[in-house]
Amino acid sequence: MKMKFECHQIHLLALLILLGLDAVLSQAYYGDKMTDHEKGYGVLPSFVELKTKNYTVAIGTTAILQCEPENLGTHVLTWTRAGEKSPISVGLYVFDSNPRLTVGTDPDEKRWNLKIIDAHPQDSGIYECKVFIATLRKQIVYRVQLNVIAASPMPGHSTPPTVVTVQGPQSVDVGSNLELTCNATGRDDAPHDIEWYKDGKEINSNYERDLIIKNYYIERKNMLISKLRIGHAGMRDAGWYTCRTVNGRDGLTHKVRISVLDVTSSNRKRGVQVSSLKGTSVKVSPVSRAVILLLTFTIYVTLR
Repeated sequence: MKMKFECHQIHLLALLILLGLDAVLSQAYYGDKMTDHEKGYGVLPSFVELKTKNYTVAIGTTAILQCEPENLGTHVLTWTRAGEKSPISVGLYVFDSNPRLTVGTDPDEKRWNLKIIDAHPQDSGIYECKVFIATLRKQIVYRVQLNVIAASPMPGHSTPPTVVTVQGPQSVDVGSNLELTCNATGRDDAPHDIEWYKDGKEINSNYERDLIIKNYYIERKNMLISKLRIGHAGMRDAGWYTCRTVNGRDGLTHKVRISVLDVTSSNRKRGVQVSSLKGTSVKVSPVSRAVILLLTFTIYVTLR
């Protein structure tokens, strides 16, 4: 007898398998570290209270919801929407069929980000970042609020950055690395995200092309730094690069033009120019000609 499963059932089955694996790994990971008093508990995961738990973004912009677990170990982190049974993501795997949803971590893997692209009003609501502790058969929850509005953010919420700059070379040689750094500093807090565009088209990390984009938060300075690196740059990498902040309002941008120089081609052209000098006549002034004739005549008389 064949059994048919709906898509959400497959997702839930995968979640149960992951959580079951978490129980086994947790026992193996913590088992030899427990005291008699802590037996069955170990070092439990918890969440850091971040500065922002209430996010307000404009319709059509990108919202990035964050949570920062501590002592995660082998436990599995999930994002869900409050009141819904099916998870949005399990670990870094997105189970929701909505293509606007992605999940990632910061480079230091401390903060987990739920990214909602092209935010709609119906995306507003409470989202939950959860960690299930199998040894206790319980879960810890960190909740954040998302508000998607048409108007500008209310006072007290995220405001546009006052400074956006891009640093890097104006030109690179073919085959060398191209590295650009975008620095965005906010008044009240750092912008939600930074996007990169080349010639008007958004670009993202592409490891096959050796194109890597990494963002770094410096919360005490209300600063977000984004670094773009292209290894072994080619002629196709020349063009206009734009750094754009993602915020509650329209983002600010900074644009730079990058040239990629073909050094081999330049040397080849110089070689052609040098070789073209062969066979050309050399102009000699009358005085120089007289000196040459005198020297020639002197040598001739001496040899006789």
